[in-house]
Amino acid sequence: LGAKIEAITCSTLKSVSQAAKFLLDKYGIRTKTFSSIDSAIAEPIDAISICTPPHLHYDYILAAFDRKLPVFCEKPLFWDNLCNVHNVKSRLSILENHQHRQLFMNTNNTVLFQALSNSLPGPDNISDFSLLFYTQGHYNYEDIAIDLLPHGFSILTNYFGEQKIHSFDWEASQNNFRCNFLYGHCNVEFDFQEKPNGSKRLSFKCNDNYFERIQEGKDQSYKVYMQEMKTGNRFYSDDPFKVYIEKFIQYCLNDTMKIPDEFNDASINLRLMAYCLNKVNSKN
Repeated sequence: LGAKIEAITCSTLKSVSQAAKFLLDKYGIRTKTFSSIDSAIAEPIDAISICTPPHLHYDYILAAFDRKLPVFCEKPLFWDNLCNVHNVKSRLSILENHQHRQLFMNTNNTVLFQALSNSLPGPDNISDFSLLFYTQGHYNYEDIAIDLLPHGFSILTNYFGEQKIHSFDWEASQNNFRCNFLYGHCNVEFDFQEKPNGSKRLSFKCNDNYFERIQEGKDQSYKVYMQEMKTGNRFYSDDPFKVYIEKFIQYCLNDTMKIPDEFNDASINLRLMAYCLNKVNSKN
């Protein structure tokens, strides 16, 4: 997409050396390596992508803002053992009011939902929505929710806007987290699974409309679409991650101060997640 990877950072010199070797062997990308975020962002770079574990996100985002660097952050925006509804609100306020705030968060599965949204009833006419999302992640029990709730909420807020949550209920096992709640007027169910050797699935159900994600090929031949299971109709989209990272790169290439970032969307997503996890933690 025209952006050069200038430097990469990992937690140890060993891991960053392995990452650099992978980039060189697979893609021919030669890059500087660091085991300190402060050293990396002291380089003459234009932007940063944060893909660390969530407990490091907040400090890294602030460090990047202090260097006037736009941030593309993996979900959740941040999360650690200190997080609760009050703490999240306080930290979000600090990020929101930072004079050099430029923030985007990767919740790319909204692209798949947007591809089929024109074939769905309007938001006011959807009474039931469910999301099944099975990944090969390594989280267990309630930690699965920390990893995957941001995807669920990004789809809800994209289509229904920000709504109040009521009647939240949940259950967790080693590889599954399931919850149901009212989101405004709509009854919502999330079914999440993470198994390193398990199947990968993504499906949506809106009222009686059921759609399954189909992925074909890989690398340059990769394509993805949502298939309506009743009719077989296919709804194609570009690679969702490519869509999101390209939008971020275009932001960085233009006059960023005149283009809004996506802090508001990321903030709503995290506040909804904090509300639900507060309910989970209150029962533990």
